[in-house]
Amino acid sequence: MSRIEITHEYVRAALDYHLSYMHLKQLARTGMEHNFLPGPSLWAAPDIFTSIVDGCHDQALGSDRPTVSCKTFLDGSQKATAQWSKERRFRIFETQFRLLLKGARLSQLNSTRTRPMPVALLTALHFVCDWHSESVFRSRREVGA
Repeated sequence: MSRIEITHEYVRAALDYHLSYMHLKQLARTGMEHNFLPGPSLWAAPDIFTSIVDGCHDQALGSDRPTVSCKTFLDGSQKATAQWSKERRFRIFETQFRLLLKGARLSQLNSTRTRPMPVALLTALHFVCDWHSESVFRSRREVGA
């Protein structure tokens, strides 16, 4: 079994395959969608990350203070709770990276054009990816995989 971190794999994907930030974000979301945590997904349809379940749709993804209906849904699903936390981390990361670039438009980061990722972004991906690898490892351990 390889002891490599998921962050290394994201960096490799970005450099070797020229994946954009949005591609990496899609990969992280897909990994969370198909992890072994119990409960329904945060997303309204499998592998379509544009619409969230009704209980949480009326607020910002990953909000620090989910509404009562959203909190009730999240409390009943470890998977959705992990996904909500992941979206919160994306929001924090994107805000911090936007500040780092001093006003660079996020749309530049979200471009799907193939080009190598900036080194600063690759380094900062550890912030987003590290939690993903920990939660997937934990979920596999819980089901004995």
